Amino acid sequence: MRIGINIPNELMKRLEPLKPELNISQVCREALAAKAEQYERAITDLNDDDTKSALERTSSEEIRRLSLLNVNWAELGYQDAVAWVKAATWKDWNHWRSIQDLLQRQNRPAWDIQPRLFDGTVEDVKYHGDRLHDFHDLIFEQSDEFFEWMDDNGLEIDWRDVAREHKQAWFAYVEAAWRLIQQQRDDHFEEIRKERLTRHMARSQPEIPEHILSDISRTS
Repeated sequence: MRIGINIPNELMKRLEPLKPELNISQVCREALAAKAEQYERAITDLNDDDTKSALERTSSEEIRRLSLLNVNWAELGYQDAVAWVKAATWKDWNHWRSIQDLLQRQNRPAWDIQPRLFDGTVEDVKYHGDRLHDFHDLIFEQSDEFFEWMDDNGLEIDWRDVAREHKQAWFAYVEAAWRLIQQQRDDHFEEIRKERLTRHMARSQPEIPEHILSDISRTS
């Protein structure tokens, strides 16, 4: 099988003195054969049981470390919000509304709230601060190798981003739930208004009592 190769002009100039004793085809064949042998040896070595076990351990540890950092904070925020909406009392909703009023007066977004102002108002429900605390503990339980690995790979945790992602998802769901509550409340009172109007319209016209009619007749 014949193949062509491209050689830079600069390299050809350097090879010029070697032309009498240089067999370019032979050199290329030997270089390609050496490359193939290196590859075949690598494949053979990688199929060794001990090597495969070591690679699997390394891969599993890499996956574990990445999984620790790759938390879907928006999904956690959504799940926590669902749990809160299911458990919240009217008192809890009033507390939430007071916080929203405060943020609006300060011209801040609905999710821009310190966790301590809201955490723990409903028992057995995770809040922003709870999630951050758990994540912080989990990360700082890791070995020094974990943090060296983060440094080597240029990885870092932006705690503000973590909190923002969770809170944005949390408040988006709770706000949607509140709008639904308001809509149901408005629909309820609209039904009451319509019912009252219907009863009012169904009332019979007033009639003049007979004794009044008699008095009118006598005085006419």
